[in-house]
Amino acid sequence: MNKKNVISENRVTSATNETLFCTWCRKDVSFHMEKVDHRRELILTICSAGLWLPFWLLLMAAAKTNRICDDCGSAISRESKI
Repeated sequence: MNKKNVISENRVTSATNETLFCTWCRKDVSFHMEKVDHRRELILTICSAGLWLPFWLLLMAAAKTNRICDDCGSAISRESKI
């Protein structure tokens, strides 16, 4: 799988050459995965005296599985691959 990082609108995303089937578009589409901005999450964790840490961990876990359709912006599950 070929990966590249794309920076747009102050968000870092990971783009691939792989396609998945989007149930909303009803076709094979390219997708991207948004990465967690660890610098921002660290600042939030420090400012909240550690209260933000559980949310940061949840964001990291969700970011590994969350694939977003490039056409419609909806989430695509890995199981929908044809």
